[in-house]
Amino acid sequence: MSNYWNLNFREPNRTIMHNAIKETKNKINEYFELKQSITTGIVQQALEKKRRELINGLNYVESTYFQTEKWSFHRIRKRELDTVLEIIGGSLKVHKLLLEEELKQHGPLSDVENYIKDIENLLSGKDYSFNEQNLDVYTDYLSLKKSPQNSNLIFMSYANKDKKDVGKLCDILEEKYNYRVFRAHDTIDIGEEWKDEIIQRLDECIGLVAWVTKNFRMRAWPHQECGYAIAKNVPIYPILMMKKIPGILEYIQGLPVSTPLDFDLIAEEINKTFS
Repeated sequence: MSNYWNLNFREPNRTIMHNAIKETKNKINEYFELKQSITTGIVQQALEKKRRELINGLNYVESTYFQTEKWSFHRIRKRELDTVLEIIGGSLKVHKLLLEEELKQHGPLSDVENYIKDIENLLSGKDYSFNEQNLDVYTDYLSLKKSPQNSNLIFMSYANKDKKDVGKLCDILEEKYNYRVFRAHDTIDIGEEWKDEIIQRLDECIGLVAWVTKNFRMRAWPHQECGYAIAKNVPIYPILMMKKIPGILEYIQGLPVSTPLDFDLIAEEINKTFS
């Protein structure tokens, strides 16, 4: 069995896909420009890194597959094929969301509705095998899903046994520096899907503060929260109360502290990092 695939996009699908890529590039640049205008420091650097990553992928697909002769076939490996289809599929989803927003604002438009149906047919897999599980990579970073009100949200990762100390720090961050602080043990209401809520808040926050103690080291969820944040390029600021740092946090610059804890000083350093 060959490890290579021949890829060619024919009309009208070719034009639909190319329009989706161009629209997605514009939307990503708009979104990150907005987010970077209200952040500084490591948060701004992380945003720029993610913007470049997304734009570079879109530029590569556009120049390789849509700025060449229409009848050209491209012989590529299966792994690259999956990546190309993931990028195009994500762009189609963004394009569809934008068109749906247009319908909400302006009412029924037959040409727009027909165009949306064309995109839905493409995404359904009738023409190409888009992996639905991987198509949110672009929409995750668009203002269609996020709003500027989340630009001051800090995610607090900690062990439940440290809840009292973490609460003191969170009170200062909220009252003195006007941050919104997500604390899973206190913020999530009984009966809510807490795993989904945690992931949503990690996607929305400007940064994660890890309260690193011996209790933290012994719990699974704080490590998973930090791992998810790293994968999503969310800035992490560890507050270190132990010399031997657990896991991947060992390689992240943090703030060493000792007892008695100066919560005002810790909050001030967090504010310097994320403001």
